[in-house]
Amino acid sequence: MNFRCLALVALTVVGGVRGGHANAQTGKKITTQDQFWVAYINTLKFSERWSLGTDIQERRSIDPDAQFLFAVRAHVMRTLGRSWDVRAGGSYFLQWSNDPRSSSDLIVPEWRPHVELNNTTTIGRLRLDHRYRGEARFIPEVTDGQLAGGHIFTNFRLRYQLGLEFPLVRVKRDEKRIERMYLRIADEVMLNAGSKVVLNTFDQNRVLIGIGYKPTPALTIILSYLDLVQQRPTGNFYFHRHNIRLTVVHKLDLSRKEPVKGAP
Repeated sequence: MNFRCLALVALTVVGGVRGGHANAQTGKKITTQDQFWVAYINTLKFSERWSLGTDIQERRSIDPDAQFLFAVRAHVMRTLGRSWDVRAGGSYFLQWSNDPRSSSDLIVPEWRPHVELNNTTTIGRLRLDHRYRGEARFIPEVTDGQLAGGHIFTNFRLRYQLGLEFPLVRVKRDEKRIERMYLRIADEVMLNAGSKVVLNTFDQNRVLIGIGYKPTPALTIILSYLDLVQQRPTGNFYFHRHNIRLTVVHKLDLSRKEPVKGAP
């Protein structure tokens, strides 16, 4: 399966882009970039119902090497039964120039509160997850290459992600089969909404394929390829980014364990 083609299909459906070049009839252009993303995701479980999730992300351009983005995120999670959970929180982003060759020292901060709903189900050995997220974006205005004031609301963004995970390696321990490695495939679509959104209701599409390795039940290391296609507010300009992503997922259970009946 060619996942790069899947991402380009999203461009074709929304904007009529063909391939990776400018469309002579519409004037639409695509800039291709390569990036490396690193993320640390932590979950602190306080009870069967309540958890706190945090993550830190670093994104860099590869050629040339340049800072692209730094972000921190936190949200409170509550489970809603065996397969659903709801989360509410926010993120703080620092955005450098989209052009890694730019000499500008401008760094644009952004606040992004969000709510989301997650569902996870199992079909045989296949795990299927859905994520529905809504977020509001607050970004300062930029005038003549300088920040012009405090944060203002720009738009809402609606995100839907469909993910599939399939175990590749399982080991037997204490009469149980423990997963050590799995394949993950995911696709996420993002749409903009708000009075300031005129030409880019479609924001971006992300297609991911990766391998997850679990050295322990509490720790997962995921190496992925992420194909990202994004439309800019002008409507005729797109980024197509090829990203290598390294993610560390760390889960800590701080909940009180019920004593086993009959135990000393």
